[in-house]
Amino acid sequence: MVISENPEKQTIATLKPDKQEDWIDFIQKDNYGAIIAQALYGESFSVEQDSKNGISKIVNIAEELNQVILLLSLQQICPEQLRKQVGDL
Repeated sequence: MVISENPEKQTIATLKPDKQEDWIDFIQKDNYGAIIAQALYGESFSVEQDSKNGISKIVNIAEELNQVILLLSLQQICPEQLRKQVGDL
């Protein structure tokens, strides 16, 4: 496997979610909304694995990004109110 020093960046989608404060009422009623709000606005989004350095840190970062992408993708099949909060893709 070859890792490029200058990888090409691609934009998959541009989200325009509601402001963070506009999520407060919604997340109190919808658990998925709370999870997605954490993914969008939280300092960190981690489910498991808590390593501080080395290859484990890289794996954790990749997992975190994968989880964020998955949850944002799921918003396509979620209720209309959740799609509005996230900013429809």
